[in-house]
This record gives sequence, C-alpha cells and structure tokens, in this order.
Amino acid sequence: MIKFKDVTTKSFKSVSFKIEKGKRYKIITESDDERREFFDTLLAFTKPLYGTVELMGKDLLTATKNETSDVLRKIGVVWKYGGLISSLSILDSVLLPLKYHKVEQKLKLTDEGTINNMFKQLGSNISDNPGYLKEMCGNLHIHDKRLIGTVRAMISEPDLIIYESLFEGYRQSIVNNLIDIVENFHKQKEERTSIFLFSKSEEESGKHATVDFVIRQNGKHFDINTQ
Repeated sequence: MIKFKDVTTKSFKSVSFKIEKGKRYKIITESDDERREFFDTLLAFTKPLYGTVELMGKDLLTATKNETSDVLRKIGVVWKYGGLISSLSILDSVLLPLKYHKVEQKLKLTDEGTINNMFKQLGSNISDNPGYLKEMCGNLHIHDKRLIGTVRAMISEPDLIIYESLFEGYRQSIVNNLIDIVENFHKQKEERTSIFLFSKSEEESGKHATVDFVIRQNGKHFDINTQ
C-alpha cells in the first residue's frame, strides 16, 4: 500500500517502512510541524531530499497525470483543519471529490438523506439546523469542519483513509461516535487501510484509535511496533 524507501527530509533521516493493505496504523510525530512535514511527504506535496515514497505502487512525484489521478481517487483524507473551501457550501464540499474525480455512479447514489444520516451518526450539532447543507464552510468552527471532512472522505469509499488529529478537541460523546464510525468503516472493505496521524502533544486523544501497528518518531527516525 505505502512504502517509504530511505526517505530523508528536513526533519527525518533514512526512513524506511511499509504500510500493508487492510491494516490500521497510528503514526506519532514529535511535533505538529513534523506531523505536517510527514503528511506532505506522504502525499507528495513536498519532495524529500533523498529517497522515494510509493503510494499504491506509484511514486506520485514521477507518475503520469492519469496514474496520479487514479491513485488519489482511492485515497480519503480527513485534515485537522477540515481542508474545505470557504466559499463552498457543506453539500458541495462533501460532494467535491466525487465531482472532481468524475465518479458518476457514486454521485447518483449520494443524496442529501445519505449525508444527513452520516452527520447524525457523528452526533454533530450542525445537522440540527434546517438547511444546514447550504451553509458556507467559511462560517464554521474547526471541529465542525473536521466532521464535514470525515463525511467527505468516507463518501468516496476509499481504499486508503488518513485521519489527521481526528479526535483532538471533541467532547467524549462525539469521540465515542467517531470511534465506532471509523472502526466500522475500516471493516467495510477487506483491504482498506486506515492511518491515524497525531503529534506527540495530541497523543492523549490519539489513544482512542484502535490500530494494529504504531509507527512512532524517534529523533530523525521511526520505530514500528504492534499495538
């Protein structure tokens, strides 16, 4: 699924490990900045100083446009700060990946009722307001944006889903809902891979993630252990 091959960046040195299909991983960095650096390196937003990262058998820094598009449509990301476009409504934000990657069949099957049910399962207060799906994302709190990002990532039914700081800052009732939802979502596809990414300062909230392996930053390197 994912291979880091002797990857060196500003903060990391000669990092090598594999992330297998169908498993759940928790990755813990020593700081928020290093969490972001790891994330950007993983998704090929920045180029490592040395080494390569393969996602689903492709190095996105050298892959063709079609190859990159094929990989990205199989990945769902829940960003800590939501990763939403402020000028889009909640509905348009949720459907954006399906429209961008032209997944017409899933678009036809995804109606407002489906989205409403997902928000209710999360226990989000935003779904209590009539017409909330038309509200602009720029007006929302960061925690609401992350929940919207969770719905958006799951709607596309990805093979790989990455949660950044997923549980951070929520009341326990929503954390409990998230725990159930992400665990059930992981089990819906036999080969789905789930990654929970936290910094050391967020480790208390990160304890809620049920995983098979923990990859922890140790200085400039990473150690991998079973949970």
